[in-house]
Amino acid sequence: MKRLLPCAIALVVAGATISSAQDREPQLIESSRLLVEGGGRVDFGPRGELLAFDKPDADGRHDIFVLDLETFGERCISCKVYDLRKSSNFNPAWQPSGDHVVFQSQTSPRRLRIDALEMTTPNRGVHSDLWIMRTDAKDFYRLTRAAEAGSAVLDPHFSYEGDRLIWTERATSRGRGFGEWRLQNATLKTRRGIAALKKSRKYVPGKGVMIAHGFSPDERSVLLSGNLNSQSERGTDVYLLDLETEDLTRLTHTSRSRESIAHFTANGRQILFTAERPIDPLLEREASNQQLLLPGTEIWLMNLDGTDKRQVTTFFDDHGRVTIGDFSVSPDGTNVAVQLVFGGEEPRQAIYLLRTAPELHR
Repeated sequence: MKRLLPCAIALVVAGATISSAQDREPQLIESSRLLVEGGGRVDFGPRGELLAFDKPDADGRHDIFVLDLETFGERCISCKVYDLRKSSNFNPAWQPSGDHVVFQSQTSPRRLRIDALEMTTPNRGVHSDLWIMRTDAKDFYRLTRAAEAGSAVLDPHFSYEGDRLIWTERATSRGRGFGEWRLQNATLKTRRGIAALKKSRKYVPGKGVMIAHGFSPDERSVLLSGNLNSQSERGTDVYLLDLETEDLTRLTHTSRSRESIAHFTANGRQILFTAERPIDPLLEREASNQQLLLPGTEIWLMNLDGTDKRQVTTFFDDHGRVTIGDFSVSPDGTNVAVQLVFGGEEPRQAIYLLRTAPELHR
């Protein structure tokens, strides 16, 4: 079990400084351990003892697995579903009741490569729709039909009550590389045992890439990331969108760096998010594979208004430059599951389990 040591660094991007003050800040991660080699995007079950994740087979097709964190036994819940046998199934989101998981299903011929560019960009949404499945795999239903219309979906998240679902959907593929996206907010209804989405409301707070990361604890707002202030696709920031007034609050301010994944801490008082490290110019000149040039990312912490940003993890010290593809905070806040995407000639991914210090969960 490796210890993650605090690292006093400063990340300066486009005039904005994010700093880690070793002398005044306590260590926020107590320990880390490798949990699932080859595991992908993650979501804790409602009581924190189970972890849903996706994992690819030899031909690159993904399936949804559930891991028991007490026994470390894992089982695949999508492998034997006939309707999904030719699809890549990934990005699980656990319903708070614990009975169902919503996930993306990406149809043939699309297959996800295990590299940072593919696993951390909107490429994950191409040819995808949302499905819901009982965790015993007895019932499953298709919730959207975006792929039939030439659209795409990304990253579903349940409300705390479990009656609403948010995700982002591509509005058009025209314009910049990844197209323009919108937020979808719908009620999940079950009638005669069949689940369906109702009363969907669309939000378009800006043009460009937009990815949803979850409801606020009071369910009045949603955390988003995207290039919604006319910056290039090379740069994304974290935002808070008020679902009633549609007011958009920008929490990070970098024009050519990605702050991309954000979740509230378990106590709801702060926000964890990912931020990039700069590229080493020497590595940039010598690298032959341009996909290896994506900067590494770390998890950071900030207040609800975007102030007092502090570095939480030090993956660079332990693993070199790796990219965080996803992370999930356990319901009690004592653990964070992180998907890391490693570069190199043979890219790979793995899930690590981080034990947090009391400041992040008490």
